[in-house]
Formats: sequence, C-alpha cells, structure tokens
Amino acid sequence: MEDNQMRRTVRHKLTGLFYQESGDLTPYEEQAANFPTIEAAIRFCQDHGLLDVDLVVKAGKTVPPVKDDALICTMRI
Repeated sequence: MEDNQMRRTVRHKLTGLFYQESGDLTPYEEQAANFPTIEAAIRFCQDHGLLDVDLVVKAGKTVPPVKDDALICTMRI
C-alpha cells in the first residue's frame, strides 16, 4: 500500500464485523476487502444484497500510522 492511499472497507452496522471479498464476515479489519473506489464498495453491497452496512474510509499507511480514532468517514450505504 502506498503512503496516503485511502482504505475503503464495508462493515456490518449491527455486529461491527467487516466483509471479506468472498462475502464472509471477519472481526479483523486487516482481513476485510479493501475496495479501490467508493463505487466498487457500493456495487459489492448491491451484488451481495447487503443491508445495514457502513462504508469505512481511512487513510492508508501514513507516518505516524492512523489509529482507530482517526476515522476519516463512516457512511451508511
């Protein structure tokens, strides 16, 4: 991952679990699918019929590393 790259993941709003590329859920954000664009994340949700999800957007690797409390954006899809 390059510096300053955005990380876009999809999280189940009720459980807090993240979606993997397979559509399976994981508690680990590092194992979550990282979508290249917001549109790709929305398409993933539509293709899998997902409801009650958040799109979580964070800055990628930076110096110093981004912490959980440095969340850039969370929006309901």
